[in-house]
Amino acid sequence: MEKLNLTQEWDKVFPKSDKVDHKKVTFHNRYGITLAADLYTPKGAEGKLPATAVSGPFGAVKEQSSGLYAQKMAEFGFLTIAFDPSYTGESGGTPRYVASPDINTEDFCAAVDFLSVQENVDPERIGIIGICGWGGMAINAAAIDTRIKATAAMTMYDMTRVNANGYFDSEDSEQARFEKKKAMNAQRTEDYKMLAYVSRENLIIFTDGAAGDTAKKIMDGLAAENPEFRSEQLLYRFFVRLLNGDMDCLSRLENEIDEYENVYLFKSESGKDVFEKLSAWRRELLRIKRYYEQLTLIFDEASANDNSVFSNSAAKRFAILKNRTDRYLQTVQNLRDVIEHLQEEYQAQLSIQQNDLMKLFTVVTVIFLPLTLLTGWYGMNFSGMPELNWEYGYLVIIVVSIVVLVALILFFRRKKWL
Repeated sequence: MEKLNLTQEWDKVFPKSDKVDHKKVTFHNRYGITLAADLYTPKGAEGKLPATAVSGPFGAVKEQSSGLYAQKMAEFGFLTIAFDPSYTGESGGTPRYVASPDINTEDFCAAVDFLSVQENVDPERIGIIGICGWGGMAINAAAIDTRIKATAAMTMYDMTRVNANGYFDSEDSEQARFEKKKAMNAQRTEDYKMLAYVSRENLIIFTDGAAGDTAKKIMDGLAAENPEFRSEQLLYRFFVRLLNGDMDCLSRLENEIDEYENVYLFKSESGKDVFEKLSAWRRELLRIKRYYEQLTLIFDEASANDNSVFSNSAAKRFAILKNRTDRYLQTVQNLRDVIEHLQEEYQAQLSIQQNDLMKLFTVVTVIFLPLTLLTGWYGMNFSGMPELNWEYGYLVIIVVSIVVLVALILFFRRKKWL
């Protein structure tokens, strides 16, 4: 079996009961994964006892609610184990924190295997308890394992139904389920673009496309530098070289954005070109943001070192890399804010220009409105209009029109509308 690094002192989130005995145990499932468990036995118990295996909630560990359930059941006279599922907590399996319904169902069956061969357990009185998302796993195991005599699913909802139809069946349609699967599969593609993990013996780095060429160059350079690097040293140096020059690239992008800001603010450029340029920057910064988010997640897991994969000094170095990527991520976010500000500022400029144009049209319309009234008035050609036969009539109309025009122009200039 895989050798696990188990914590021996009491490390639960609940107080230890003085009515039970506690110890750490391990067992394996049929996938070859070694599982870690806390075994609780009633103090002073004799003979063969009923037994219970407990796990859950989904994503939790045995030091939390499953351990509390197990300890309480031991107080009631059961021999109990609270175990960490495969890939979780102190249990084995890589990559870490993977959910697999078939393997997790097997975890419950493996727990029953372990309980069935204990000398102080009655194999005809074995039950299982699944908490939250693990309620479904418990029911699944009970459906295929006849050794399980009692099953309790302590859950508020049917996880399988929620995954298929959404909460309260809010996504119960073929289109909604297709879109959910589409989004999950798209995320798999994004995750695969930059995924790395370490086992105790070997370093494995997954890349694809152009990223694979970059990774190969870095790995070849490290191998030439020192072929005897330990796995944790190799992984750390790989990421250091991967991040080299990133701040220079971000600085160049920042300078390019600053320069373009001056260009589009003080020179005439078509709105379509401006928005296309800003949109291209937004897409590029979003891609960079996702890249650093993935790196931050990797460094966060490595620095936490929950399963003692790395030495303490290596975990501290990964913490430094996490701080570094956090700074890069903040720089990217600042640049995205700048792009958003530029788009809003440019949109405001366009609005001001349109308002100025509309004001000009309004002024011209107001200036020529009296002239239009005069020409319309005397264009009626009624025979009773005395001015039509006046020899100075035309001259007077011209003079009046000029006076009205000049007066309105002077008025609008005084109001600073012209």
